[in-house]
Amino acid sequence: MIFVVRLPQILLRPLIGAKIKVLYSRDPTLTNLEGEIVFETRNTFDVLTKKGIKTIIKKICIFEIQIKNHKIIVDGKYLENRLRRLHKLGKKRR
Repeated sequence: MIFVVRLPQILLRPLIGAKIKVLYSRDPTLTNLEGEIVFETRNTFDVLTKKGIKTIIKKICIFEIQIKNHKIIVDGKYLENRLRRLHKLGKKRR
């Protein structure tokens, strides 16, 4: 089941531990890479695959992310700087 959701809903969920698949990438070696997100920085994901941990640059990829029973397809450029935006949201809520 695939859902189209607004970006803010994605931004409010933790992605570490989520299953991820690279549907498209400007780097052909990353296309169809699958695994679990183990670490996230502003611009990259570290993904645990069968062959080890791979670092994926967010802005050059389109991802399918599975959170619980939902699969979400999102362009990585919208996930870039996600942590900075989350930090700013946290400051406004206090």
